[in-house]
Amino acid sequence: MNREQRRKAAKQRAESHSSSNLPTSLPSDALSMARSLHKSGQLQQAQVLYAKILQSEPNNHQLLNYFGVLKAQIGDRVGAIELLEKAVSLDHSFGYLNNLGNVYRAANRLEDAVNCYQKALQLNPESADSHLNLGIALTEQGEITGAIQAFESALSANPYHPRAHITLGDLLQSQGELDRAIVSYQKAIALQPESFEALTSLGMAFYRKGYLQESQRTYEHALAIDPFSTAALSNIAATFYEQGRMDMATACYREVLNIQPQSPDAHINLGFLIGQQGQYQEAAAHYQQALKLEPHSNRAMMGLAELLAAQEQWQEVIPLCEQILQANAELPNRQIELQEARTHLGIALRAVGDLPGAIAQFERECGCDRGQIGVDKLLKSV
Repeated sequence: MNREQRRKAAKQRAESHSSSNLPTSLPSDALSMARSLHKSGQLQQAQVLYAKILQSEPNNHQLLNYFGVLKAQIGDRVGAIELLEKAVSLDHSFGYLNNLGNVYRAANRLEDAVNCYQKALQLNPESADSHLNLGIALTEQGEITGAIQAFESALSANPYHPRAHITLGDLLQSQGELDRAIVSYQKAIALQPESFEALTSLGMAFYRKGYLQESQRTYEHALAIDPFSTAALSNIAATFYEQGRMDMATACYREVLNIQPQSPDAHINLGFLIGQQGQYQEAAAHYQQALKLEPHSNRAMMGLAELLAAQEQWQEVIPLCEQILQANAELPNRQIELQEARTHLGIALRAVGDLPGAIAQFERECGCDRGQIGVDKLLKSV
């Protein structure tokens, strides 16, 4: 038996021992005991005790609700739904309906989730959390107008609900309503000044509005809270880049790689930045490392191809572009990748003297043939 097998066996013995410590005959306060175990995070023991109580009290709606919530916590959605559906059938409780709605949503049963939240709101129309949950489910259904109305109802019920402000802001930002999104995030931050999520979302909204200094300051605030957030570091790097501060953008991506050295995206982004600064050898090394981590990355292959093209290393550009074309030929929604690869391949083929091959690539990119465009005209254009 190896070390890992011994560790698993010891864990199983410990769980078995802890379960055996539970009383064999149930005391009158068994449900309270189980609930206490549940709240303290002792889920294995709580599950065993809930199951024992259920054998003697199969129609105890409180037990069914608690046990259903626990099942959801441990990832048993089927078991959770079965228990919570029975709890709701026995007692049409506001809380039970919300819990069932949450599990339905986690199981991607969005219509059922919406129905549960709506029924809960009929019982308690002033529940901000139920309006919020309804809005999230409607968002996932693609019902944007209804989702916005639900979030606004949550805030009418409780204007001091940071989560509702953030969630509304995220939805508005996704719809391009940046001014309204910014207001929502600012309200959340007024309530929770150290909300990392609200700050990073606000930073992105400022960036998309073109308010680069405001975006930078907001990300700096977020990074003061969590200096190891690779997402925030990457986003502030983009803000520095747009301001022309290449040194700061580069430093940010180097820090991302210090934290997460196996990130293909960070290698690609750093390769792009230092390539623009003429550091071709190091840039190529980052693109190559990205391809080791993610061999079929279009971004890494195209970035490396563009870097080699800048150095007029056409013989190395050609196979990279051909690889991109082959990898994306049968995939939907890859027209941009195909067009870029054909353009670079055509330029490379022309540079090495293969004019017929270059013409063929440009014709494909234009969606035309030699009968539509004269060869002389095409040659002039390239």
